[in-house]
Amino acid sequence: MKFEPAQARRNITIRFIDKDFSKFSVFPVIASYLIDYLKLEERFDIVLKTKSNNFSFSVQEYLLTLTTIIFLGIKRLYKADDLLANEQQLAKILGFRKQKFPSARALYLLLSSVDHWSVKRLDKVNFDLIKKHKDLLTAGKRWLTVDIDQTKKITEGAKIEKAKPCYHPQKKGRLGLRISAGAVGGLLFFQKLEPGNVGTAEAFEELITKIISHLDELYPGRKNRKAGKRLCAKRIVLRIDGGYFSEKTLRIIEKLGRGRKLDFILRAKVNLKLVAQKEKEHKAKDWTKINENVSVLRLSNQPVLEKHPKPYTVLVIKEKQKKIVSRKKRIYHTKKKIKYVFVANIKNWSTKRIIKYYKKRQTIENVFKNHNQTFKANKLPTHKFWGNAFYFMMVSLVSNISFFFKSVNWNIKMCMFGK
Repeated sequence: MKFEPAQARRNITIRFIDKDFSKFSVFPVIASYLIDYLKLEERFDIVLKTKSNNFSFSVQEYLLTLTTIIFLGIKRLYKADDLLANEQQLAKILGFRKQKFPSARALYLLLSSVDHWSVKRLDKVNFDLIKKHKDLLTAGKRWLTVDIDQTKKITEGAKIEKAKPCYHPQKKGRLGLRISAGAVGGLLFFQKLEPGNVGTAEAFEELITKIISHLDELYPGRKNRKAGKRLCAKRIVLRIDGGYFSEKTLRIIEKLGRGRKLDFILRAKVNLKLVAQKEKEHKAKDWTKINENVSVLRLSNQPVLEKHPKPYTVLVIKEKQKKIVSRKKRIYHTKKKIKYVFVANIKNWSTKRIIKYYKKRQTIENVFKNHNQTFKANKLPTHKFWGNAFYFMMVSLVSNISFFFKSVNWNIKMCMFGK
């Protein structure tokens, strides 16, 4: 196989010769993008150092192999031995000295040897790439939207380091780990792997502090005297999952919002005492009907917690959601009545706009969905905690790289030739 990238790096021609045909025919385009444009091999040089004699490849080659496996959606690391065994030309494009990929056993050994600092250095690589492509975050947007959510990784009978019982609606009582993540404009800025029983408020503080410090660095404004540093010049709007609602979360947001333009929309608990008392005081005519299925009661300057009496904009929403019920091979369409509450510090937005804007938070849900389905990262790859944290950080890096790659207007030509 001959790979001939043009000088502009956007016009690429891939020529396949019979015996060198790859089953992953389009991946050489991405491989060239990783090596020639992103300089990923050079960036991986700072991630970790291995001194063991068990490693016969360089660190960069191991990490590029992990990147390749994740990009190709290979379900398990051990399956890569068969799938990548005859991909000598692909290994050559990636710059491997032996023109072959390392074994899966070596990759497992690598993941079992990484530590906390390796994960931090890999996070730095991820942020450096975001910094290079920061124009994608503000293209046609007046402010920066930060989506914060979490996902669970349940164990499958094996003993996983730091795995604790965690809440999962389908697998109650099972041991697992939890990933808290924050995305800006579809890019994962920061994530953290934690035991399944860690409180959400504890996870939230480090997560949001790290993301906002990254935004301060990307878009620095005038120096703030109180903070003693340059704060983000752009307005930031947080869309936060309901699992993070607590008094501590509200205080953390209030603390970070001093001196900066920081707004938030947070899904709250339905049984808030102060909100329920205020709701009883209003009559049916005070409810605004958004459409035939949704009605909203808007409370301005409403405290939500007794221990934190600061007033917010509160939306109490009643919605009829369509539900499909199957009984005796017959499908029935019914409507289920649900109730939920939004808490926000935004005063000048309409009720409909707040609801519509929060529901766009599904972007981070799609990111998690791509991790599990596209990149096959729904299982824990190793028994070591930091090995799992490192692997999922690699998945986030690959997810961001795929976002960068799709933003480029490629002109790809693929040709087949005989010998």
